[in-house]
Amino acid sequence: MSEADWPPWEYKWFYSTGEDALNEMMRKANALGEQRWEMVNFAVDQAKPFTAVCFFKRARLPGETPSPPEPPRRFL
Repeated sequence: MSEADWPPWEYKWFYSTGEDALNEMMRKANALGEQRWEMVNFAVDQAKPFTAVCFFKRARLPGETPSPPEPPRRFL
């Protein structure tokens, strides 16, 4: 497969904080999986408040327009 044959990728990331952060991220990942998004990375910070961050990607189908850009997020 040549580089020209590779699909264009689009990416999303989400974070959640609090006691239910992992369950919230699991629900989000399952919903995105239904839309062909694949989780490619996951990180947690166990400091208070507990925080989970997930990164997703999916291949755009031929003729499909990219998802609109998301508003900037601040995460520290």
